[in-house]
Amino acid sequence: MARPYTETFVRSYTAATYVRWFCPVGKRAVLVSVVATGNGAVAGQVSGWIAGIPIARIGVQATFAAITLNMRAVIYGGQELLTYISADGIAGTWSGYLFDDPTNATGPPGALQVLTPPQVEELPAELR
Repeated sequence: MARPYTETFVRSYTAATYVRWFCPVGKRAVLVSVVATGNGAVAGQVSGWIAGIPIARIGVQATFAAITLNMRAVIYGGQELLTYISADGIAGTWSGYLFDDPTNATGPPGALQVLTPPQVEELPAELR
């Protein structure tokens, strides 16, 4: 049986710096919350990507603020959560659950295929 753990995956406040967290192989993470905060001095952004796909960009105004974004995003074993803080005085916290994954999945089931423009034309009209 998979055991869930509540985790803070990344907590960052360093401006213009990428912070990476890798889901351990044999585990599966579910990102459920991103909290972006500002100290009131500057405006900025907290951004994040899972396996290179953008999942969040939260703008924080130059007022004291805390903004919470609730989500359900899966991070498979070996995949990366990459985060970025755009300005001093802005912070981001990424948290969720970490589960044991006896299947050792490294990505979603099935294969993704990127269609190039000529292939798109081959799709039925209702899918274009």
